[in-house]
Amino acid sequence: MSLNLRSQVAVSVSAGNSSQLHIQGDFVNVTSRDFRVRLPSQAATDPDLLSVTENGVSIGAHMLEVKGQRGMSVSGSVSLSQLSGHPSQDLHLRAPSGSLQAQGAQGVALEAAAGGLTLTAGGDLRIQSSNGPVSAHTQTHP
Repeated sequence: MSLNLRSQVAVSVSAGNSSQLHIQGDFVNVTSRDFRVRLPSQAATDPDLLSVTENGVSIGAHMLEVKGQRGMSVSGSVSLSQLSGHPSQDLHLRAPSGSLQAQGAQGVALEAAAGGLTLTAGGDLRIQSSNGPVSAHTQTHP
């Protein structure tokens, strides 16, 4: 069973007092307290691909890729388990007007498997350990 709605200008659908769908040209507007996007192949126990509520937006995709010349801008904080760039492109983390912090309960690792790692500071560069020695190791290959 299906429902087909066609119009030369726009289609609007309302359900009760709280949910509306309006489609006009290339624009889709959804007004609702809860909006979810799921794939037909998703199991009922799988997280929603996209969920929008009053409390926030959740993306349940296996990977979120941001494309574009300017990347992504966030006005608050970001919490994630892994951050990586495309293997052939640089990954830049910037805080143009403030500080940039990386914190991990069990440690923070920076790795440049195929190149160098550069730390640059406009002021003092300080390496400090509150519980244990600070050490540097090098490994050369013949």
